[in-house]
Order: sequence, then structure tokens, then C-alpha cells
Amino acid sequence: MYEIKKIQVSSMAKLCGLASAFAGLIPTALYLLIFFVFKGGFRYAGYDFFGLIFIIVIPLISALIGYVYGAVVAAIYNLIVPYVGGIRMEIELIEENKQQ
Repeated sequence: MYEIKKIQVSSMAKLCGLASAFAGLIPTALYLLIFFVFKGGFRYAGYDFFGLIFIIVIPLISALIGYVYGAVVAAIYNLIVPYVGGIRMEIELIEENKQQ
């Protein structure tokens, strides 16, 4: 049985930021789909300025929020782990058979 005693804050923040950025791509992809289907895509004479900003800003905001969230969660985890104990995990090593 292993126990996680500490989480590196920067590592957790980067992981959560990246995951959130990818999650932010989902509404962006939906917006692009709607833009191309209902507004005729790039044939639309007046580019939808809000839409272009949306495509860039939503993943960036999602990444920033995820980064901050990950840092806060890791810091709180590190503060309370001495009092309540860490997350316990059972890890099993599986060796692959190598055929020669």
C-alpha cells in the first residue's frame, strides 16, 4: 500500500490547466460547427467578430482557470494531508513476457 504524502503544486497546476484547455475546445468546436452550418461559414460576408474572439479566448480562459484550480487543490491537499492522511493506493507491478 502506498500513500501520496505531497503533490507538487506546479505539476498539478500544469496538468489541470492543460486538461481544462482541451475541455475548453469542446464549446469552441461546437461554435465552429454552428457557425459553418447556420451562417454559411467563411462565405458569410461580415465575419462574426465575437465568434473569432470566442475561438481564441475560451480555451485560454479555461486553461487559466484550470491552472489556478489545480494549484489551489494541490496546496490545500498538502496542507491537510498531515492531519487526515494521504490518498492510499495499492499498486501492482505487471511484468510483460518478452519473447525472443
